[in-house]
Amino acid sequence: LKRFGMENCNEVCSPIVPGCKLVKDESGIAADAREYKQMVGCLMYLLATRPDLAYSVCLVARFMDRATEMHVVAIKRIM
Repeated sequence: LKRFGMENCNEVCSPIVPGCKLVKDESGIAADAREYKQMVGCLMYLLATRPDLAYSVCLVARFMDRATEMHVVAIKRIM
């Protein structure tokens, strides 16, 4: 969390909002691709000890080629 400036964030009860639909958004504001990929990589490393995050991490990993701000919000919720 410290690596991505989220050390003072609040915890949530579920890693993803129930009913959340992440879609490929070509018209949205593009996020920093390098940072997004680093976040996904860190979360994939955590899957060895947190298998409950597997579905959520796989969901956000689908959008590594064209991540938008909507996807960054979703990945920060998982963290």
